[in-house]
Amino acid sequence: RSHLCFCLRVSPLFAMPAVVKILLVNPNSTVAMTEGMRAELDPICPPGVVLSYYTAPNHAPDAINTFVKGVTSAAACCDDLLATGALDAHDGFLVCCCAYFSTGLWVILRG
Repeated sequence: RSHLCFCLRVSPLFAMPAVVKILLVNPNSTVAMTEGMRAELDPICPPGVVLSYYTAPNHAPDAINTFVKGVTSAAACCDDLLATGALDAHDGFLVCCCAYFSTGLWVILRG
């Protein structure tokens, strides 16, 4: 089961930007997973869309297979994403999590 939660932070009162910057968030600390997403998505990325990739910090779980790991991952990613300003540099984000236990990260980040 896969969880793909997308949030585009564009006001409906304004036109879409010429280039849409989307941050793809891997909520676990497995870099190979992030690189796998990059390898699959970069070749099919449409014109006008720029994809950036984020891997959870090293202290986050390397896999999310329990509720506790999901919560731990959400806390680690939220702290890191807010501290680095990564979300503010993008128009939207996509939390990519192939797990039976959702991290809930997308709910926290969308505000």
